[in-house]
Amino acid sequence: MENQKESIEILLANRVYLYEMLHVVFSGVPNEELIHILAGENTSQAFEILSENEEDMMAKMSRFVQKLGKKLDENPAFLEEVKSEYTKLLIGPGRLVAYPWESTYNGKENLLFQESTLRVRQFYRKYGYLPQEYPHVADDHIALELHFMSKLSQRALDAFQKDDLKETRSLLDGQQVFLKFHMLNWIPKYAENIKKSKTAHMYPQFAQGVDAFIQIDNEFIGEAIEWIDGLTGDADGEAAE
Repeated sequence: MENQKESIEILLANRVYLYEMLHVVFSGVPNEELIHILAGENTSQAFEILSENEEDMMAKMSRFVQKLGKKLDENPAFLEEVKSEYTKLLIGPGRLVAYPWESTYNGKENLLFQESTLRVRQFYRKYGYLPQEYPHVADDHIALELHFMSKLSQRALDAFQKDDLKETRSLLDGQQVFLKFHMLNWIPKYAENIKKSKTAHMYPQFAQGVDAFIQIDNEFIGEAIEWIDGLTGDADGEAAE
């Protein structure tokens, strides 16, 4: 029992790191410091922890990030290439090969601030999360959804470490609902579309990584909730969106 609790705590901490790191990747123009963090042992291990075999996406991401530092050291132009890729894939100008907003996949084609955006905003408010630059940014950008998940993941970890299993379960349940009704219903499409990019220095790979990670995390949350229910005897059922 204690070993399982320790394993869950490790995975709870790991998901905090990954959600925050992935948020940073998609939230702004990359710099040398970010590349070195991504290439560091912590990031590589964070992906490796979730790997089941050498050929799954988590193992591939672990190997990919390890190579980023070497690319930066060996190719003076690499950082500028990554910056250019970020601009082309997440900012523009021009039509993006893959739109990084949920509403462009679940509403009228390629339009922002639709009904799905408002549902995301309402979900944020429920947990006291307010994106920077509110209300002038589209709340359903991939970076903001990852940031929201990182904040709730930290709160779930804190509650778990205080042995507050009721609060832990509530936070995990909320995150699973958010994954189901929001991230999982568009990020797989985004990850597929971004493969059309003419370059693949970093962002297409990280989009595939996000896609794989949120699917694994959804499974983990279900297992963690089942373990908590086994201890507490509670089973509140799935929350509404």
